[in-house]
Amino acid sequence: MEVGTVYGGYYGAKGYEGVRKEEKRADAGFAGKVAEKGAVSPKDMTLEEYKAYFNEKMNSLYTHPSQRNMNDVIDITDAAYKRMQTDPEYEKKILDALAQNKAVNFGGNIPVIAYMHIDDTWEKCYGYTQGMKENVGYSGSSSAKRTDAGQEKKARQKEYLAEGEVFDESRKEELLSKMAAGGELTEQEKGLVNIFASAQEIDSATASAKLQADIGEEIFRQMGQSGISPIPSFEISIGIDGKAEVKGIEDAAVKEKVEDILNGFSGELMDTYISINAGMQGMNKQEQYILKAAKEIEAFLQKATDGKVALSDITVENGRIKGLDVPLDRLLNDPGQNQTYLDYRADILAIKNYESMEGNGLLEAFNAKYVVDGKTIRTAGVILRHQP
Repeated sequence: MEVGTVYGGYYGAKGYEGVRKEEKRADAGFAGKVAEKGAVSPKDMTLEEYKAYFNEKMNSLYTHPSQRNMNDVIDITDAAYKRMQTDPEYEKKILDALAQNKAVNFGGNIPVIAYMHIDDTWEKCYGYTQGMKENVGYSGSSSAKRTDAGQEKKARQKEYLAEGEVFDESRKEELLSKMAAGGELTEQEKGLVNIFASAQEIDSATASAKLQADIGEEIFRQMGQSGISPIPSFEISIGIDGKAEVKGIEDAAVKEKVEDILNGFSGELMDTYISINAGMQGMNKQEQYILKAAKEIEAFLQKATDGKVALSDITVENGRIKGLDVPLDRLLNDPGQNQTYLDYRADILAIKNYESMEGNGLLEAFNAKYVVDGKTIRTAGVILRHQP
């Protein structure tokens, strides 16, 4: 299977607001010029000319406003372009499918990524979405709907608050701190948190509780089993490659033991760090997804190439992932119906598409930092107590 063009990005960033048929633009572009001349048939174009022609037709499709912040990746093979170039009915079928997808109203929540693969037969085409994120800035709901939502929130408050009782910010922080410390909330407290706390605040508290109850205690236990006692004070730094580095331990043998233990938890520590710090760093769901996907791809490449290839070594050219040796090149570029490699491929395309639009600063700057101080491990102000 040939892989042609990866087309995608944030509609809002690129300004795709849809072009209605009745709108006449001064700059009609390549497709418009072809239509004006009326003489050049798609069959008479070069493949590159037809790609430009088709892509302009695709861009002119109406896009629902709710999709403007969506990371949309459309993967079109060269074989698909060649089929559409000579088969107007197939071209229409593909454009109709794209139009239907672009017209979907996702409302206040949109997929983190929407992926569509277009090939030379309808049976080979597929698409899917991954994850959901808040559609920040989308104002598709009417004032009446917002009023209804406000009234519903007030009604829910009455279920958990006594008449005249006020739930202020300090009470919310108190309950979130209780969650983060691993405390058990009453049904009333759970209801109040769900009403007044944001999804990000709840995710952060849940991640902190997991750090306390599971990850941290197991790290301390393994350190004790390895003969590291008492627990020393040190700093932990984990880059996007998932490798843990320790600073502050002078004994080289102890430092190596600690890093070996931490490398077994690096994935969980990275996820926890992202969840806890996302709100404080202004990180949106898209950025969280890209970071977590990059972490998984780095781990996959480390294992599959024995550490010879990293995500930064990979590029995407005309829809084909470059920088890989056979057979990994074949598995990722021609995955067939292998869902595992389809997912890896989609993630790589999403990451590289994000980098092409936003730069690679997000991945390069990522550094999950923890501080261990004898009996505590902490990040972003959250403290986990170690019980000796």
